[in-house]
Amino acid sequence: MMPDIKTLMLLYIIINVISAGAVAVIWGQNRGRFAGISFWLVDMILQAAGSALIVLRGQVSDLVSMVLANTMIQAGALIILMGLERFSGKKGRQIHNYILLAVFIAIFTYYSLVQPDLTAREIALSAMTMILTFQCCWLLLRRVDPGMRQVTRLTGIVFAAYAAFSFARIILHVIFPERSNDFFKSGAVDALAITVYIVLSVCLTISLVLMVNRRLLAEVKAQEEKFTTAFHSSPYAIILIRMTDGIIFEVNDGFVSLTGYENAEVIGKTILDTHLWVREEDRRAVFSELAQGREMHGVEYQFRNKAGKELTGLLSANLVTINNERCILSSIGDITERKQAEEAVALSEEKYRTILHNMQDSYIEVDLAGNFTFVNEAACRNLGYALKELIGQNFSIIAHGQDEIKDIFNAYSKVYKTGEPHMGFAFKVIRKDGSTGYAETSISLIKNEQGRPIGFRSVGRDVTERKQLEQKLEEMATHDALTGLPNRTLFYDRCGIALANAQRNKKMLVIMTLDLDLFKDVNDTLGHDMGDRLLIAVAGRLTVSLRKSDTVARMGGDEFVLLLWEVDDKDAAIIVAEKILEDFRQPFISDGHSLKVTVSIGIAIYPENGDNMQELLKCSDKLLYTAKQNGGDRFAI
Repeated sequence: MMPDIKTLMLLYIIINVISAGAVAVIWGQNRGRFAGISFWLVDMILQAAGSALIVLRGQVSDLVSMVLANTMIQAGALIILMGLERFSGKKGRQIHNYILLAVFIAIFTYYSLVQPDLTAREIALSAMTMILTFQCCWLLLRRVDPGMRQVTRLTGIVFAAYAAFSFARIILHVIFPERSNDFFKSGAVDALAITVYIVLSVCLTISLVLMVNRRLLAEVKAQEEKFTTAFHSSPYAIILIRMTDGIIFEVNDGFVSLTGYENAEVIGKTILDTHLWVREEDRRAVFSELAQGREMHGVEYQFRNKAGKELTGLLSANLVTINNERCILSSIGDITERKQAEEAVALSEEKYRTILHNMQDSYIEVDLAGNFTFVNEAACRNLGYALKELIGQNFSIIAHGQDEIKDIFNAYSKVYKTGEPHMGFAFKVIRKDGSTGYAETSISLIKNEQGRPIGFRSVGRDVTERKQLEQKLEEMATHDALTGLPNRTLFYDRCGIALANAQRNKKMLVIMTLDLDLFKDVNDTLGHDMGDRLLIAVAGRLTVSLRKSDTVARMGGDEFVLLLWEVDDKDAAIIVAEKILEDFRQPFISDGHSLKVTVSIGIAIYPENGDNMQELLKCSDKLLYTAKQNGGDRFAI
């Protein structure tokens, strides 16, 4: 005999509470590792709470026990879908599901409160469940990456069963509609449905737990593979030794290459049997340090290979636990050749110091804090300091301002982090007498015998004359020789930048072409020298009329072009034009002459008059001509 509906619902609540507890446990264990598990927990809680409200039907209003309860259950199904997307890394948009949930609430409310119909409610409930669980199934079986499907397959199958049964339930309700509107008095179809949902709920909880465990296992295997690959492919000699008796139980190819021993010759033997250590007291000291819980990092020791040849190695070692046993994981890097090279350098250091002092280029050494530890005579000469005045001082005393200090610090930091030299670094310096100059240097690390960075060295020269020439050439290439204003080339460059900015920020941009009225009369009556002085004065008056962000350029003759960034509206352009006209109605005074010169202005606005520089200039030139034809001392827009 089939249990009554209320008994099955109570069992369903208990199952959901137990499921929520199980998911809470895996959430607590893995919330920092996997995303989305908290969504599963919220779903389980909503399922239990919604089922509890259904059981309370008759004690609470129908709005709560029917509409709110089933809304919570379906919202939980949507939330677990969102959680599965986050868990699998396939987060998608849910707007269609939000709309679907709203439609479900409307239908369910109508058939619960307006025109009660249990069959319609059950069909709506089953359809909503089928749609959401099918999305979960599709996500876990098809949307996830192929490599993850092994992890998600079982849970996807459970959701497929949910969707298939919900579809079957719809068919059954269509064929065998309910005769009663009381859910607790419904027939065998609903009793069977609740029983199946209870079984599927248990299966879902089990599959979710297994899915998390399988993913954890997959990650553990991946980490093991990474460790094995790193262990055997490392260029350093790596060896695993049991702490209790010194037995070697694993070495890599780097160890075989460094020592000449084959794996079979050392595995199962003690470290003493290999005679690897040249000095036994070194081995004991290392074992003692490790036994006290300390780690070794890049410490230099002498070792011996199978042939008896001594070599210098950098040892790093620490304790690890493998199969519940304390083991020593050690790596040895062969620095024999480097040590020999360092010793050769040390033997000839004095000779090179002499060379450095007599070279024409500046040579400077600083410690890691940027304090001078060595400078040659060329550096002292270029900076104007005596040797004793520089040693111990910080590099900041020769840097021209905070920006230069920051640039030098960043250059040192880059070399320190990468270990690579920084070539061709140029910066402005300030000499002892307060004069400024430019230096171009290369920067590299200085390391001690253990290979640790202890400072920086730089070789450079004074490039002040070259920089001044470059600046002068750049100024000549981009500025008008007479007025010092930007020339046509620089104007076009700034106009391109301003147009891109206006397009990006959807702002207006204004180009004004300006021409002096009757300028030819000044040249003809007072001479070209006076005309040139007038142009210089005009350039100054225009510059002070505009914002710092705007540009005044001389295009040639008495023609000027103004570029106004980010103008709010056409009225703002008119205000600027009127101000310029008013300013130019005031005479220019030069060599006792009072020159009254007016201007004509053509105004083009982006995007109204064009969307590129050529169109805007063409438009402003045409409007300038219009202003002149109308008598000058005016603007046309």
